[in-house]
Amino acid sequence: MATPKQTNENSQRKITIIFGYSLFVVALAAVIVSIIIPWSTILLNPTSKHLSVIVILLSFVSASIVPFIVSFIIGDKTTRTRNRVTHHYNGVLFSVLAYWLSIFFSSIGALSPIIRTIPGVWMVAAVNAWPILATIFVITVLALRYHGRTQKTGESVLQYKPYQLLLIASVAATLALTQQYLAEGYQVAGGILNIAIPTIFIAIAYLVLSKVHSIKLTRLSSAIIAFSFGFTTMTFAGQFGAIIGYSALTTLSVTIIGLAVWVLYLWLNLDSTKKLKA
Repeated sequence: MATPKQTNENSQRKITIIFGYSLFVVALAAVIVSIIIPWSTILLNPTSKHLSVIVILLSFVSASIVPFIVSFIIGDKTTRTRNRVTHHYNGVLFSVLAYWLSIFFSSIGALSPIIRTIPGVWMVAAVNAWPILATIFVITVLALRYHGRTQKTGESVLQYKPYQLLLIASVAATLALTQQYLAEGYQVAGGILNIAIPTIFIAIAYLVLSKVHSIKLTRLSSAIIAFSFGFTTMTFAGQFGAIIGYSALTTLSVTIIGLAVWVLYLWLNLDSTKKLKA
């Protein structure tokens, strides 16, 4: 029979699972609307280079979907507990980490000297394949180490220190790289805001989750997960907004949607904890 603590953990983990699954469905819809449909219509043009279009289409779709599916499966399969909720929960957490890693690897532009030597359209495929392979490699190494350790009853990868540190580092590095590129474009103020605003939201989530997670590093990791859900929601909503056309109203709507997801996630976690204590 499950203890009250285990019941609370399962309840909170189901919230994360639902948010993760929902965002994946939204991501698929965004890929269909913003990538598959536009590029597929190009194939209808008899003058288009069909092989080039197919290669570009597949590379874009793979970069948008593959790292997260593979990371979810790896996270699920390397979890040794019999609790199915924890399996799915770890899969979602690995997918969140994969999201930040893929952005980081895309940003650093590694292997660019080699990629530039690749002719024609295959360069596009190489550019998109590099972050996928690098992300999956890092996730696999982390997951194998997690699988090899003694996994205590009730614990998840959220309590695994290497995961926590890698998640924090990948977010910090991604934000720092964005700041660097903005500064190079003489938009230093914008770059500072690009770091300050996410930091503020993560800090607020950290304070809000103080009643949910007592261990500071776990709480910080959970705060980053909350921020990630809000941020990715804004990203996917922005892809839909691009179809309508960018405007002040579109930008405001996308921002509100992301904030709403962030607030809802935090509120549900708090509410789950309060119900247990009541």
